[in-house]
Amino acid sequence: MQKFQLLIRIIIQPIEFILCLYLANDCKILKEFNLELPEGSIIYGDKAYNDYEYEDILKEAVNIFLKP
Repeated sequence: MQKFQLLIRIIIQPIEFILCLYLANDCKILKEFNLELPEGSIIYGDKAYNDYEYEDILKEAVNIFLKP
């Protein structure tokens, strides 16, 4: 079984997607995205994206907010 993760803009414009195995860890897949987003962007995800260290890195390094 496979699943995919999709990164979109709020105006529903696809930016990038990754096709992966269903059992793949969501946080690990998120880290594979090429997050070239405008400063102050917010990434929303479900509770599977709960990685406090990565949230802090995104916020401090590129001012992107991860909201699980």
